[in-house]
Amino acid sequence: MRFLAWAFNSPKPAWAYVALGAAALFFTRMTMNGWASDAGQTVYDDATLLKAMEGDPLLGSRIPKIATAPGSTFVVVTSKCGCNEHTLAPLSDALPPNFRLVAILQADDSELESLRSTLPNMTLIPDVNGEISSELNAAFLPRTYLLDRLGRVEWIQKNYRQSLVEALNECLARRQTQGGTP
Repeated sequence: MRFLAWAFNSPKPAWAYVALGAAALFFTRMTMNGWASDAGQTVYDDATLLKAMEGDPLLGSRIPKIATAPGSTFVVVTSKCGCNEHTLAPLSDALPPNFRLVAILQADDSELESLRSTLPNMTLIPDVNGEISSELNAAFLPRTYLLDRLGRVEWIQKNYRQSLVEALNECLARRQTQGGTP
């Protein structure tokens, strides 16, 4: 209570105004309307992301650069990051057996070698120039998609606040409510 009384009622030295202004700026930046990476990446607000997602591929459109296989394909587009091993591993455990997992990483083949040994059940596709990411309109990373057995887009992640496993669970739940098999 003393702090509040001091903050609102008494005259303050100049350094106090600077400190209070910095605190206000920090908390304004971390509001629910915006998000930022600790790595110093661009801060986007919801309106900017919604505008960026207008370029998403249409449901039912084919993505030819991703080879298809029997069953459905759960696709994750992610950036080059040392955390990918820990981020992608839980998906292998959560994925139903009739699904294939494909990770499109903005890295070259040599950078994917260590991941290939630790994630053997996952197909890793390098996307150095971002061609596949652009075709999928990966407005935020990581972003997930579901492709059917013909390589057509069946579902696209819209909520950037979800973990990869949460996105997979939403995808499976929606698919089940639409009469598909999980």
